[in-house]
Amino acid sequence: MSARRGVRWRAAHLVAAAACVLGVVAARWAPPLSSSLWLDETGTVWLSRGSLGETLARALEYQGGSPLYYVIEWAATAVLGASEIALRLPSVIAMGAAALFLYLLGRRLFDAGTGAIAAVVFATLPLIGFAA
Repeated sequence: MSARRGVRWRAAHLVAAAACVLGVVAARWAPPLSSSLWLDETGTVWLSRGSLGETLARALEYQGGSPLYYVIEWAATAVLGASEIALRLPSVIAMGAAALFLYLLGRRLFDAGTGAIAAVVFATLPLIGFAA
C-alpha cells in the first residue's frame, strides 16, 4: 500500500469514527435534553438562580460539589434561559470534550485509530450517555 493511499485510508476511518460519535450523541445523548427535571437538577436551578455572587454563596454553603459547575450552569441559564436544555447542555458539551480529549490521548500514546476506537467506546457506554 502506498503512503498516500494509507493516509486516505486512515482519514476515512477517522471520519467514520467521528460520524459514529456524532451519531451516538444525536441518538443517545440529545433526546434526554428536553425531558423533565430530576431532583438534583431542580437543586441546580435553585443554586444557579440570581446573581453570580448568590450562586457562588449557595454553592459553597449548600453543595459538596465544585462551585465551578454552578458558575457554568449560571452562565448557561443566563444566556439560554432556565430551561431543561440550558441546564443539560453544559454536561453534553463536557462529555463531547471528554471524548475528544480521549481521542487525542489515544492518538498521542498509540495512534489515531486507537484514539478513535477509545472515543467511540467511551461515547457508547450507557453510563456516559446518562451522565451527559
